[in-house]
Amino acid sequence: MKLTTDELKRVKSIIEIDEKNKIVIIDEYKVHENGPKKNYNVYKINEYFEILWQIAPSIPPRFEYETFSFFGEATDGELTVQTFGGDEFLLNIDTGEARFLEWHK
Repeated sequence: MKLTTDELKRVKSIIEIDEKNKIVIIDEYKVHENGPKKNYNVYKINEYFEILWQIAPSIPPRFEYETFSFFGEATDGELTVQTFGGDEFLLNIDTGEARFLEWHK
C-alpha cells in the first residue's frame, strides 16, 4: 500500500532514516471539518512512498480525535512523537510500536 497523492500533500513533518526510508507525520486534521479521520497518522515509507508501517501505540492517545503533531528527540533506533494534547510516546523506528511515556501540560 502507498501513501496517496493527497496524503503526500499533507505531510507535516519528515525524519529521514536513510537515503531510502523516511518517517512522516500526515496532517489529518484538515481532512474533515469535525476533526481527523484517524489519529494514527505517523508512517514509515520507502523511496516509492510504500507504507512500511503505521504507528501502533501501546495505548491510544488521550482523545479519539487527537493526532500526532511533532517529533521529539531521537535516540538509537527510537524517537519521540507527541500529540497536540501533550501525550508523548517513544517510537521504535524499525517496527512502528510506540510506548506511552508521559503527558505534558
